[in-house]
Amino acid sequence: MMPLDKLRDLFDGPEKISHEYFEILTNDFLTRHHHPLAEAEKDKAKLNPSAVLVPICYSNNEVKILLTKRLDNLKDHAGQISFPGGKIEKNDTSPIETALREANEEVGLRSDDVNVLGNLDVYITGTGFRIMPIVSIVSDYSYLKANQNEVDEIFFLPLEFLMDSNNHKKESATYEVNNKKYEYDYYVLPYKDYNIWGATAGMLINLYQILK
Repeated sequence: MMPLDKLRDLFDGPEKISHEYFEILTNDFLTRHHHPLAEAEKDKAKLNPSAVLVPICYSNNEVKILLTKRLDNLKDHAGQISFPGGKIEKNDTSPIETALREANEEVGLRSDDVNVLGNLDVYITGTGFRIMPIVSIVSDYSYLKANQNEVDEIFFLPLEFLMDSNNHKKESATYEVNNKKYEYDYYVLPYKDYNIWGATAGMLINLYQILK
């Protein structure tokens, strides 16, 4: 099991995670495994800023990552596996506040039980979003409950599963936008009955690359 001290040493802490820092990382385009339209979207004037919480939970003999399965009847990303998170609101003082607020709304996680370690690379989607993933340690998650308006299920991905590269699969797809076709190779992490792909898989692979 990865010691907490070692995990903390891999990240820069929460102090510099501001809206301005988010802008800098977006302009640097540090994203890995993004949608093929991400580069085009990055160059547009308007990208919707969002933040997600990447909650790492320690149990007695296991480290695991909290994930959610979205409801099948939602307008956006229905049925997909995701981290708790959402759009940054005008009153949010930082991406961290957004991630904590959304995690509280979606799964009831209290901010007092979250220790922010730092961030992953900014992830830019082909649908015009830029996402700041906030990596954190969760000290108590025994009370979590899914918000039935958004979340179908809460589950945990063992860190040991993520750190085994044999579990990292790749699939391909072709998208056509404005009569132009885009080939897209993307990661998939099939875990039990869950099919983790898209932005969530991309961010998990980024976490794997930092931890390995």
